[in-house]
Amino acid sequence: MSGADTYALKSAVKAVPAGARFRPSISLVGARLGELQDSDGNGWPVSARMQLQGLTYNRIRSDDHGWLARIKVKLWSDYKRGLSENPILIVLFTGLVLLAGFVRLLMLPFFIVIGLWRYLRRVFSSAARNKHLLQEGQTEAWKARRRWLAMQYENFAPTREEFHPQPYEQLAKVYRAQGQFADSIEIKTLQLTHERQTKAFLLWRPFLWLYRLTFGYGFSIVRALATFILCVWVGYLGVDWANRNDLLVLDVTPDYLAAQKSDKRSPTRCGDNISPLIYALDVFIPLVDLRQEQRCVVRTTSGAPEQSDWLGLVRSWTANEGQESLNDGSIFQKIQVLSGSIIRDAGFWANAKVIYALLGWIVTSLTILTITGTLRRRADS
Repeated sequence: MSGADTYALKSAVKAVPAGARFRPSISLVGARLGELQDSDGNGWPVSARMQLQGLTYNRIRSDDHGWLARIKVKLWSDYKRGLSENPILIVLFTGLVLLAGFVRLLMLPFFIVIGLWRYLRRVFSSAARNKHLLQEGQTEAWKARRRWLAMQYENFAPTREEFHPQPYEQLAKVYRAQGQFADSIEIKTLQLTHERQTKAFLLWRPFLWLYRLTFGYGFSIVRALATFILCVWVGYLGVDWANRNDLLVLDVTPDYLAAQKSDKRSPTRCGDNISPLIYALDVFIPLVDLRQEQRCVVRTTSGAPEQSDWLGLVRSWTANEGQESLNDGSIFQKIQVLSGSIIRDAGFWANAKVIYALLGWIVTSLTILTITGTLRRRADS
């Protein structure tokens, strides 16, 4: 090697950023396979970087597919055979299993805390997340393939330049063709998550993250139903609180008040004339009339909804008006007074009802589209 070559090599080495990693590559770019046999992706060394752009295959052989079900059947058959041959030993063994289960039940809060801690570590720590993703010997097909797909990237997480959707599309397509619909949905969800993290417009990413959390990008019926039920439950709590605090009144005409000899300036509280749960459903679900919302409205003054003076409260709070210093704890009292004033204001509840109704249009529509599979079919096409 000449002196010029040595100088060029040293210059190239100096130009490499600190902490850069170099892994050997296994190129499958543009390859066409009839069947992919690699132990669900566990057959590739994690030290190598996979290049999967353009790789196509017609089917996947999964060595681990269905092994859990076979083990359960075998254990149950062995248990029944042992019960007929050695009933005393089996009864003692069953007692020990039940005792162990009782102990684990007592320790359930501890396991929940540990599981939550591990989940948060994976969310906020890239090192913990990579360690979790790159575990070898994953038994679920889609989890093993998630590791396989992560091996495409230099740091096992996609960047804007590295991400390509084709490997995800191909894998999801083959899983779907083989009848592995759950695995196909998981891979499609992973693809959309990586697209959100790398390709999506920055301001859209929080909304897409929320869409993933609440509806699984339109793939998860469980998440959609849980989101719908949670929204209805929040609405029920709000209606129940407003009703008990006389913020909901009967929607009646002046003639009705005159016939009842009531003071027109004191509207009749709603009370037991509505069911808070059905009222919340009536407001939340569009185009369905449960005949609850028309019975009661948010309390009004002079025939028009009260307008909450939030800005006035905030100005009077921040101005401090020469009173106590913010260092003597009065700030917390002011926050308490401010929140109490807002939540008891009729204008707040009138605005909250409008927002809740608009949210109902969105959540109900997305729930229906998710349950019927419309969003899933659109994503597949």
